[in-house]
Amino acid sequence: MFGINNTSSCHGILLTAWSIASVTGGLIFTGVLNHFLSHGGHAWEPRIYIANFMWMLAVTVTGFVCCLFVRASIRDRMFPALPNQIMHLRIFGRVFRVLCLRHSPPPFDGRKKRRKFMEFEYLTRAQEQTAWEEYLALRAVQQRLLKEPNDC
Repeated sequence: MFGINNTSSCHGILLTAWSIASVTGGLIFTGVLNHFLSHGGHAWEPRIYIANFMWMLAVTVTGFVCCLFVRASIRDRMFPALPNQIMHLRIFGRVFRVLCLRHSPPPFDGRKKRRKFMEFEYLTRAQEQTAWEEYLALRAVQQRLLKEPNDC
């Protein structure tokens, strides 16, 4: 994902994203400006620039929220998942898991009872460390088994 082996591809993606953003951003800004001007607005009115600022702010906030879901470290990318886990992310340095309890709604039994379909789990540092060490031990065993010759 990141590192010396991926520097050129990351650089290319950044330059492509910036060029696309500059072209589309300029076109949208001009489109909003022309829309206000064609409906009786004047170029010195602040409402034109406020409208443009609002859509740019929405795009920026959306990008910031998307950055929260990027797993930048090896530990975050390789952290072991549970069988019913939908996703996990790191919030304030701790792992937050979203678990699916059921894949389909249960049959209606006549009672108006609220059923949980998802569960949220916020791991402590000790729980995270235990899960990570178990994962590393399992990977070490897998690597050892791959390197052993078969005596068939």
